[in-house]
Amino acid sequence: MKNYSISLRFDDRKLGPTGRSLRVTASNQASAIGKGVREFLKGLTRRERFDAAKKLTVISVRYAEAPAEVYRMVDAAVRG
Repeated sequence: MKNYSISLRFDDRKLGPTGRSLRVTASNQASAIGKGVREFLKGLTRRERFDAAKKLTVISVRYAEAPAEVYRMVDAAVRG
């Protein structure tokens, strides 16, 4: 099992963009996203869950045990 860091965000109708980061243990990236979304939605109120169901965005999924230098290189390559 690997540790992943997942950042999620949604647009709340009153507060605007709202989100948080989670640490999840999973065997692969796809299951980490699923577990992260489930944990994220469990912590929301009914109104927030409705808003998140419409506009939930996965910002990033990172293997938590990789060195930070790897992520800086990937971010720089994505930006161009």
